[in-house]
Amino acid sequence: MSPVRSRIPKQDRAMNVEEIKVLFSSSDITSAVIIDDANDDLPTAQAVSNKIAEWDLFEEARTDADDVLLKASYSGADGDPTTVRNDDAYVQAVYALRDQLEADAKAIFQTYEDGRSSDLQRVEIIEAYLIEAGLKVSRLGTEFKNDVGDADLVVIDLYLGSLQDDDAKNKSEMGLRAVMHSRQVAPPLVLLISNNGALPDLRNSYRDKVKLLESGFRILQKSELDDVTSLGRQLGRLAENKNQTQAFAAFLTALDEGVDKAKTRTMEAMRQLKLSDIAQVRQLLLDHEEEKTGTYLVDLFDRSLQHEIECEPEIIETARAINDIDIPHYAPHVSGSPDLPQMVARALTRGFERWKPSDEGAVSLKFGDVLLIKGEKASKHGKRPNNRAFQVEHGSAVLVITAACDLVNAGSREPVNSVLFLVGEIVSIGLDSWKYPDDGRTYAFQLDDGLRCIKWDTKNIRTVNWALIDKQIGSNRARFIGRLREDHATSLQQKTLSSIGRVGMAATLPASIPVDVEAYVVGVDGKPLQITVDGLNDGGTVFVGTKGKRSLTLTERGCDELARALAEVPPGSVAQSSRGRFRTSREQSDARLRAGLPLSPKLKVDAPQKVPDPEAKGDPCIHTYWGDLDRDEVLSAQDQKKLGLILNLIPTAGL
Repeated sequence: MSPVRSRIPKQDRAMNVEEIKVLFSSSDITSAVIIDDANDDLPTAQAVSNKIAEWDLFEEARTDADDVLLKASYSGADGDPTTVRNDDAYVQAVYALRDQLEADAKAIFQTYEDGRSSDLQRVEIIEAYLIEAGLKVSRLGTEFKNDVGDADLVVIDLYLGSLQDDDAKNKSEMGLRAVMHSRQVAPPLVLLISNNGALPDLRNSYRDKVKLLESGFRILQKSELDDVTSLGRQLGRLAENKNQTQAFAAFLTALDEGVDKAKTRTMEAMRQLKLSDIAQVRQLLLDHEEEKTGTYLVDLFDRSLQHEIECEPEIIETARAINDIDIPHYAPHVSGSPDLPQMVARALTRGFERWKPSDEGAVSLKFGDVLLIKGEKASKHGKRPNNRAFQVEHGSAVLVITAACDLVNAGSREPVNSVLFLVGEIVSIGLDSWKYPDDGRTYAFQLDDGLRCIKWDTKNIRTVNWALIDKQIGSNRARFIGRLREDHATSLQQKTLSSIGRVGMAATLPASIPVDVEAYVVGVDGKPLQITVDGLNDGGTVFVGTKGKRSLTLTERGCDELARALAEVPPGSVAQSSRGRFRTSREQSDARLRAGLPLSPKLKVDAPQKVPDPEAKGDPCIHTYWGDLDRDEVLSAQDQKKLGLILNLIPTAGL
């Protein structure tokens, strides 16, 4: 099993505090702050603003002696009770004197004190652990922005207020955002804690509002602090990522500042253009090519800005530093949204405002334009026949690959007789739509109903004359749906025309295919026994890379809760012959899934099947099934001996 063990990241096994101490030291993590409203010695007016009945009883019972005591601490104590109770100073005066006042003030603060006492116990657990791990630890309350300093680690409560309302959450978010803004180049690591059971659902919005980097951010329910194992695991992950996170943060900061500088220089150069310069360019170049002046100026700005960005030394230097990041064991974080395909779509296609067709004048086609083709009028049975003009099926896509210099408007001085199109099929993004090496595909393309993949058939081209094109677009049988960026369109053109050499392209990002995930073990009756894991409701993602490489990753919450669920499965509920594999999977599943569980490149998507782990060297403890697993079928004796943890993967709908 050594090949399997070598893939387990150090921070993903249960590390003891001494190991965390060594990891902190090697990562140069020396100080931490714990931010919680429980650290405030006095309550705010907001903390007890919901105790209206208790306040009313207290005010009615106040004696002359109480008034004397209160006025000595708060001069306006004889003011309107409904007004002064909203003043922090008055509330804190009452709290400080609560044991001396004759009127019962303790009832006002009972809930506050109970909650604070519980939270302080959690703070003390974290503090003791961090001190034992060798850190200098400070406690901060709700007003923390100016006191975080150069702390390497920030542990902060989601709600900085006992009522745990939006104001308390906003105080936490905006305060930490100010801290992160002041430390963009070297941001602290952040561990977000809360009593709120919705913490996993609030994680992403908190991260985005505060502008945190995913690799330097983790969450932990306060209820999990009863066992410091979870605390150690999260701290280990943060510490392992510290240097890489700060390198990426430095790059993003340099990019943010460098783009502004590059934009300023580009705008200065653009302002130097005279109308006479533009007129000369139009006369000598644009009129001949029937190019619009405004479109050309946008292209000019685009290329000038890119040039200036490439001239920013901080951007290039910090980007080179990222080359040294060691990331072989990092698993992609699955957020449940198609962020990666969306990014691919932006990289391959132009923005809508850039390509949307004009309502004025004759039809104009540009190199890289993509049209959606409809069939002829539907028959009485509802079937759409092929489009006769383009000779393609209903719902096909066509790409303009005629050389840009030859594409002039109909009716111009030198119009081409026809336009060359490449025919493609629009398909859902799935395992079989994302293949390497690139065989001529637009891997992600935004349509009205979501992201799709376009499989271009480089042997299937059409030439259509302008008269038919005008007629098809005029009758809405051909509709503009986008424009590919020039390098991507050129690459497809070169593949199609079998020209000499290919345009060098950046490596295409891997596909991410969402799947529903179910977990099983082998029950005593030999049938699959499902384990209830709420975290698996987040689903999983199958990543498809080069040469058919495929791996399954789960959300961080899914990995954590699956590990806990396996630990709670009574061995007696597992088939005798499977218990050895079950124990192995219980020990290794969290780390192996977090590192990305390899799937066989022979995986087929048209039928349920068992998918062995290709890296397990014939001794796997985790098996995956593709498609619906038959829960009522007794597994073979051979399978019962081999199976420890069974994951059933069910593809979800298209993105």
